[in-house]
Amino acid sequence: MGSPLMTVDQFPNNQTINSYRFPFWLAVIFLCLITVPVSIILGNLTIAKIAGVLTTVLLVFAIRFWFSVAKKRNNKIDRIVLNANDTFELVRYFPFLKSWNKSDLGILKDRIGIILSRYPILGTDQLVADKEVAIKFAAVLVFLGQDMSFSSDVKYIYIIEEGYTVDGNEIIAIPFTIYQKISELKARSFGDIQNQQVIERQGIIQ
Repeated sequence: MGSPLMTVDQFPNNQTINSYRFPFWLAVIFLCLITVPVSIILGNLTIAKIAGVLTTVLLVFAIRFWFSVAKKRNNKIDRIVLNANDTFELVRYFPFLKSWNKSDLGILKDRIGIILSRYPILGTDQLVADKEVAIKFAAVLVFLGQDMSFSSDVKYIYIIEEGYTVDGNEIIAIPFTIYQKISELKARSFGDIQNQQVIERQGIIQ
């Protein structure tokens, strides 16, 4: 089995708004910048060069930090990109994907990547599932169309054993046995799986 994607604490909290910290960054950059002419006046060219390089490096880091904060404030979260090995395992889990075209498969992988980037998927042992398991059950959510209707309160996706229930608006619960039922569906395209989930969803998730 693969290693976990992240620990629970490493996942982004959608409600957290980061600060740009302008005063801190500007003060540090200004201090380094003013050191350059002062060092030149005092005849210490080595310190002036070091301060100049440090100013440039800090400015680059500050700009990257500000762009990162801007992205988070706009709730833009990069999806996790599935590699060739992930795709191979996905097709192995769900054989009907062999008949899907590249466009439909690409949509599926994008939606799985978004789920993986936003929500920790917890296994039946209540630990963060490894990537292989997480991809499998994220795909299940996409097949059922549930990923398009998550409320803003959702923070976790929890794989539960048969007979168990989980309460709370912050958790989406998926029965462990649901994977086998989904893998047996017949669907030649993304449209087919969406149509089937409307007809068969009640029988699958109960």
